[in-house]
Amino acid sequence: MDSQAETENKSNATPAPIRSNPPNNLIYYDDDGVEHSIYLPPGTMHEAWDHVQNKRWGELAKFAPYTDQEYSESDFKSEK
Repeated sequence: MDSQAETENKSNATPAPIRSNPPNNLIYYDDDGVEHSIYLPPGTMHEAWDHVQNKRWGELAKFAPYTDQEYSESDFKSEK
């Protein structure tokens, strides 16, 4: 195979999948305008967002504060 054909084959190759995860924190403002930043464990983003939309500040207060928590390897689910 010549170098031009090799280059064309490489440019048509499927890129490797990118590992991603939903956000692990949420910043919201309550009815008093107070900013809150909470940690979202894996699988809780939709629940937290539902609480924000319905102004359930007490439910959101049950989430731990966000303090720059990072993802662990186990947070990335393998999609097979």
